[in-house]
Amino acid sequence: EEIWKSPKLIKQDVTDRVAKDWPKEYREVVEHSDLDTLTQAPLFFRSPLSLLFGNLSRGSVTVAGDALHPMTSDIGQGGCTALEDAVVLARNLSLALRKNGKIEFDHKAIEEGLRKYGNERRWRSAALIAYAYLSGWVQSQPWRLVKMFRDKICYGLMFNRFVDLVDYNSGELPSFKLA
Repeated sequence: EEIWKSPKLIKQDVTDRVAKDWPKEYREVVEHSDLDTLTQAPLFFRSPLSLLFGNLSRGSVTVAGDALHPMTSDIGQGGCTALEDAVVLARNLSLALRKNGKIEFDHKAIEEGLRKYGNERRWRSAALIAYAYLSGWVQSQPWRLVKMFRDKICYGLMFNRFVDLVDYNSGELPSFKLA
């Protein structure tokens, strides 16, 4: 039986393997968890290249949040980036649907707004995914050469780039009257 389909196996895996070196209080939380509340799903890596060269929308459907930029918590930007998505999506849709100072719903205009949203979010999302992956990878490696790379290159040279990456302004939302 696949582990993520059985709450009992999930609990056993966490207590026996994942949390074996955790403080007692944390392990007790897992040990006292109700089996009906436990779920687990495999985590997959999404290559930033798929964002750069793939479609982010089709018709009147697009991706946002974790579907657009899944990343580990190593850089602490997942929730912030989802909020950025909301602002950029709202702005692009409202500008695409605006006619004579009012909103007029039009399928083609929605598609255009989603396309512009995807184009605006594409490079930033790819950069955040790549940086989160690299950050997590270098922090988890025990090898001396990787530690030197982390300390000299990542923290030394890339830190300023990372600060620029997280200091982001999503822009303003336009104001107008509904039709």
